[in-house]
Amino acid sequence: MTSKALIQLFAVDEKATVKQDPPILLADGKANLKLTVRNPQGKHAPNFALKKAKLVSLKVASNSTWVVVAKPEKGAYDASVTMLVDDTAVEMPLTVAPKVDIDLDKSGKVDDNDFKIFLKDRGSSKAPKHDLDKDGRRNHIDDYIFTANFLVLDQIANEKPMAGKVPVGTKQKSDTVRGGSKPQEK
Repeated sequence: MTSKALIQLFAVDEKATVKQDPPILLADGKANLKLTVRNPQGKHAPNFALKKAKLVSLKVASNSTWVVVAKPEKGAYDASVTMLVDDTAVEMPLTVAPKVDIDLDKSGKVDDNDFKIFLKDRGSSKAPKHDLDKDGRRNHIDDYIFTANFLVLDQIANEKPMAGKVPVGTKQKSDTVRGGSKPQEK
């Protein structure tokens, strides 16, 4: 797995009917995110259920667009909103991750070198390194958490806005990503 491949996990189709703002949220238990769902088709108004997040507000905007404002739980990486329309349920994962220290080279800044260290230094099954969700394993969830933190910290360091297209990487200014899907626990 490469840093570029992990960053691509956060790419979203511009034509998607669901948009999250900010595209990536480090779940501190205080910050809210907004999920905009365009034109859910059904005979009745949709119902929304939240997992590992609290509903802050729900409103219908123009053109039958629904806006869900949610506050993910502190440390969440698998929060979601499920929309129930008529007899159909659609789960929409939220792009959230716990805030973790990813300055692996202790340089005082997070950059591509930290990503290289993270990818190279996995440890062993008995002593995994960089087990960011602290489950005793180094796996795809840790890759997701590291990458989410890397992208958010890159935004802060370079004073880039998180809304809309999000340039990423200290050397990859032309790349763009937005909040997207995350790996699911097996």
